[in-house]
Amino acid sequence: MDEFDESAYVPEERFFAKLKRKSAENPFMLGALGLTLVAMGNMTRQLLKGDKTGFNHSQRYRVMAQIFAIGVFAGGMA
Repeated sequence: MDEFDESAYVPEERFFAKLKRKSAENPFMLGALGLTLVAMGNMTRQLLKGDKTGFNHSQRYRVMAQIFAIGVFAGGMA
């Protein structure tokens, strides 16, 4: 039977401590998330205004931002 190794025990992190640590590990992820949220907000605004062309452009920006976010995430994993 294996004994419990106290040196390997990592206590549970609080949310903001974990966010700070993860941001330090991959600093571009928060920026990519911000770009995606701005694009989605702009897309919603264009939809409510009834601007079909602006909405279409905003969807393209959102897709580009999400691709950038996925690339940043994948790059941080490597």
